Amino acid sequence: RIYCAPGQLNQVFMKVLKNAVQALEGPGTVKIGTVEDEENIYVQIDDTGRGIPQQELDAIFDFGFRTDARVKLWAGLSTAYRIVQDHGGQIQIESQVGAGTQVQIALPKRDRRIAAA
Repeated sequence: RIYCAPGQLNQVFMKVLKNAVQALEGPGTVKIGTVEDEENIYVQIDDTGRGIPQQELDAIFDFGFRTDARVKLWAGLSTAYRIVQDHGGQIQIESQVGAGTQVQIALPKRDRRIAAA
């Protein structure tokens, strides 16, 4: 049970999934899994794509982030990050060059919006 704006969360999942598919070079795998604990629901998206260098990983949620001057590979992740934060959640990314990327989105269980302090 979570209080959310479904359209906004759909936007988050679509951005992460699009990036996962774009990271594949030839045959590869994108996996989606969910799990929950007492406080959160977790959505995890893993890919076997090219991975992200650490120097890029540190800036991946910055507005307008680009992997190079030609390709906006991670376009929209700053918006996804904001949406998840607006829902009281967290988004974390782990990656290894040549081995793929794991994105975990944690959303708190609650049945109503909690007012910002």
